[in-house]
Amino acid sequence: EIENNNILRANKIYEFIDNNPNKLIPLAPKQYRSSSNIVFDFKDKHQTDLFLKKSYKDGFLSLNGHRSVGGIRVSNYNSITEAMVNNLLKYIEDFILDWVSKLNANKKFPKNNTNKSQYDCLYV
Repeated sequence: EIENNNILRANKIYEFIDNNPNKLIPLAPKQYRSSSNIVFDFKDKHQTDLFLKKSYKDGFLSLNGHRSVGGIRVSNYNSITEAMVNNLLKYIEDFILDWVSKLNANKKFPKNNTNKSQYDCLYV
C-alpha cells in the first residue's frame, strides 16, 4: 500500500508537469522517471531561481535540484501525504499564474493586432 501511494503521488506530480509543457520541462525521460525524486525545471531559468527563493521563504524546503542537474527536485518519500502534494501543486500553479500575469501587465501589445501568436507563451 505504501509503494502504491508513492506511485499515485508521483504520477499526480508528473501529470501536472506534463500538462504544463509551455512552462515546465521534465528532466527525466518517461521510461526513467522515479517515484521517489521528481525532477523538472521551468522553461525560463530566471523563473526557476525566483520559484526556489519564494518557495523556501513560504516553507517549501529542499526543492533545489541536484547540483549536477539543477532545476527542481520534489522528494516523494513515504512520509509525504497527498495533501502535501496537492499543496505543492497548487503553489506551483499559483506561482505560474502570478508570474504570467506580471508579464502580461508589463507587456505592451500592438494595437489592432488580432494575431498575438508571438505572445502565446504569455497566456495561461
